[in-house]
Amino acid sequence: KQKNSYSPKIDPTQKSYKLIPSIEDAFVNNPTEKITNGSLSDKIIPIKESFLSESPPQIEIVVDVPNHRRYVDELPEKFKRVFSFEAFNSMQSVVFNDALFTDNPLAISAPTGSGKTVIFELAIIRACLFNEDSSKIKIIYIAPIKALCSEKFSEWQTKFSCFGLVATEVTGDLLHDNNFDFMNHNFILTTPEKWDSVTRRNVSCKGDINLVLIDEVHILSDNQRGPTLEAVVSRMKMVSMMKQRSNSGGTATRFVAVSATIPNAEDIGSWLQTPGQVAKVYKFSENFRPVKLKKVVLGYNYSDNLGDYRFDLSLNYKLGSVISTYSNYKPTLVFCASRKGVQQTAVALASQFSYPLGIRQTSALRLASNKVKEKKLQELIPQGIGYHHAGLEMNDRKCMESLFLQGDLPVLISTSTLAMGVNLPAHLVVIKSTQCYSFGGYQEYSDNQLFQMMGRAGRPQFDTEATVVIMTKQNLKYKYDDLVNGNQVIDSYLHKVLTEHLNAEIVLGNITDVPTAIEWLHSTYFYVRLLRNPKHYDLPGRTSKALGDQLHELCVRTLNELCREGLISIDEHGFGVSPKPSGCLMTRYCVAFETMKKFNKLRGDELIYDLLEKLSECKEYEEIQLRTSEKKALNSLNKDKTNPSIRYPIKGRVKTKAQKVYVLLQAVLGCLTINDPSLIQDSNNVIRLGQRLTRCLSEYVLSSSSYRLSINTVTLAKCLQAKLWDDSVYVIRQLDKVGPAISSALCHVGTTTFQQLENMNPRDIEIVVNRQPPFGNTLQAAASHLPKYELRLLQTPNYQADTAEIEITIDIINKTAVAASPTSGSKHFCHLIVGDSSNRLLIRRKFYDHQLLDNHKVIKFLAHACLEGSEVYINYMSDNWVGIDVNTTFTPYYKNKSMLKSSLPKISPPVKKTSCAHQCSNKLTCGHPCCKREPSKRNAFNTMLNIKEEMDIQPIKMLKMQEASPLDNLKQ
Repeated sequence: KQKNSYSPKIDPTQKSYKLIPSIEDAFVNNPTEKITNGSLSDKIIPIKESFLSESPPQIEIVVDVPNHRRYVDELPEKFKRVFSFEAFNSMQSVVFNDALFTDNPLAISAPTGSGKTVIFELAIIRACLFNEDSSKIKIIYIAPIKALCSEKFSEWQTKFSCFGLVATEVTGDLLHDNNFDFMNHNFILTTPEKWDSVTRRNVSCKGDINLVLIDEVHILSDNQRGPTLEAVVSRMKMVSMMKQRSNSGGTATRFVAVSATIPNAEDIGSWLQTPGQVAKVYKFSENFRPVKLKKVVLGYNYSDNLGDYRFDLSLNYKLGSVISTYSNYKPTLVFCASRKGVQQTAVALASQFSYPLGIRQTSALRLASNKVKEKKLQELIPQGIGYHHAGLEMNDRKCMESLFLQGDLPVLISTSTLAMGVNLPAHLVVIKSTQCYSFGGYQEYSDNQLFQMMGRAGRPQFDTEATVVIMTKQNLKYKYDDLVNGNQVIDSYLHKVLTEHLNAEIVLGNITDVPTAIEWLHSTYFYVRLLRNPKHYDLPGRTSKALGDQLHELCVRTLNELCREGLISIDEHGFGVSPKPSGCLMTRYCVAFETMKKFNKLRGDELIYDLLEKLSECKEYEEIQLRTSEKKALNSLNKDKTNPSIRYPIKGRVKTKAQKVYVLLQAVLGCLTINDPSLIQDSNNVIRLGQRLTRCLSEYVLSSSSYRLSINTVTLAKCLQAKLWDDSVYVIRQLDKVGPAISSALCHVGTTTFQQLENMNPRDIEIVVNRQPPFGNTLQAAASHLPKYELRLLQTPNYQADTAEIEITIDIINKTAVAASPTSGSKHFCHLIVGDSSNRLLIRRKFYDHQLLDNHKVIKFLAHACLEGSEVYINYMSDNWVGIDVNTTFTPYYKNKSMLKSSLPKISPPVKKTSCAHQCSNKLTCGHPCCKREPSKRNAFNTMLNIKEEMDIQPIKMLKMQEASPLDNLKQ
């Protein structure tokens, strides 16, 4: 009996893979000689020319505001239109020469609101000055959030389009990065995560880049997002240097980075400069802030008995006095850690604080309270208090933003996410508690989150000063005093996710051996900070040689981990590294190393619900939070006697984040109603991540020999793309202009397939869905232009005792309709997956519709007899459409039928008898045995087969299948 369960490509217990020797046993002097136990050396592998300049950056600390100003008239005539003012401010005037008249990297640390965007615009003008052909200009702008990218895109598209710069905003879904046309755009605005994904998947993005603009570079200290920014900048820097080193005429990339006030801006400068380029670093004092900002950190007593949650609640009752003291009855913005905390804070504040309102304010607030749908908001708005978070309906959020911007709403309480998006400046900003609930516990805000919240303080058009109050624990007061005063050092967290980024560089070809791996590490901000503060990175070396040894060990250890999981391979000498297919998938889909390890542990017999459980436990879902207020709704989705619930419920109640993800994934696939706004938002996130992970998983199992695993991974990936189960009755929802209401209405009248939709009268469709003509015709046309596939199966005469050759013909029936206007898209493709009863994968291939439009496809394969059964399963599955698949079962004929497990029941049904050919008058008394024992049809058939085998005439079987029609196998 054959066992065909899927096993990882590398078994760590077998030690069949080649590992890189450690620093103690690395043979360096002759790298072409194989490493043996007798070839030991204590030398470090020699490193090539470093990507870091040995010269320290030029640092200029500017404390006092100079009187000298620079003017727009100093610019070339055609660039004067970029600026709407006549003179640059003091900070811009200081940087003017370096930004406009040099190509050196710039690192600028300046207070919020001091006009750092203008420095970017001067650098853009510099790039345009020396490139008359605009098609040769490539500028990348990287910002931490989409809102900043959108804001700058709108602004710069207007300013620079007249110079031939074609700008585009590259943010959003990761799945379409390989379609991005890098060559036809020369001004790209993106986020670190998006650009990381694009440069991993799109080779053309390695082209010459003239200028990289990095906004809010202090997010390097964010342990979640900082490593991604560091990796993409180091990648562009390394590619630029490699092109210059190879004399290919590549352009040296210029980097310009700006940040809020930080103490170690010189480290940023050291990181951005390269050999031949010396960075200029500017550090501006608070005197350059246009609106003077008063920063107050208030520490409150905290004990372990109180707990983080109760401490946060206790601050609600101290908030009223803080607002009374510092607001001066001007607009106040309060930031809280959670949506529930926002509402609790608003209710508590209303009970202890009364804000004096004018007649106009009272009228506007009363009118607004009648418009919002949230009941608690209706009660609070007339008191001058509102709240804002992503769980509110869009109209309610817009109403709150409008009231606050107009000055009618004195106090707005919000989650920290508001600071990352909508710009709502206030006179007073209060950060109520410096902790948020994340990863199953309370954690401190990242520095970037705090800077964003603090940046909302100050209204240049109304105020000359503003105030920020941070409410925190007493023992953390000094930490936040340092942060708000610009004394918090920006460190690197690349070492926490070094495995993922090192693998990405190997896949991209930037790292080919251990020396280039260490060289890449030298190009990172992590290396700059390591030299400054090695203890922070658990590398306590005191000399450069000791640090070099430890850095080498870190690199080798990481590469060996990748090798053990089958993501990279190491050559026989132990130094050269190259990517494996699974490592390429990890990079292409931006999958975490821990998730790939989970994929590697799949057995091969997993069903859909097993894969859903594995998917829900992936590291990518760690940021999903399980809120107490959501548990009732989640438990109802999981099991409910009166309402529809998920297909594969969990036992018991929802208690973990993984279980929440598991329930939400199925709720979306089952088209269940989710009423909680926060769960709606979370369900969108889990589906978006699930689409990427299952895409990776379905390609990852290509190396598996498991039929069941291949079928189920492709099915799950398709379901998440379509947001429907593969046997859903709501398949019509996939058509344009069809939502939940229309698909449900059609389902209620029995229209659950595309074919049934085509068979309906168009006027009947319009009556059912309450739409005007020609909606029914449009809907039917869309359904009729979906491809209708046909499978034709034929067993050829070439068969042996335990093998049979089968021929599959794949065709599209409605070629004319699909060629004219394909509803499924011009790049739609299907998977042909064939397996047998022993879970062996016989075929897995991909065919595009346009290939079938040219001509049908014929595939031949050998089926092998097995003890588990003789059936062969043929599936032709759409990659992203539900309801158009074709699948069937085929039973081949083998010569040696005794090998096969009988497919007949233990007690066979009665078989109709036939008479023999003898014409005896009395068959009871004649001498013919056949007259007494009449042969059955089955015996006659077997007899004829035996005769045909002796005559060397082989039987042929044929089967024709269209759109999952329930046809029985035809036997001949």
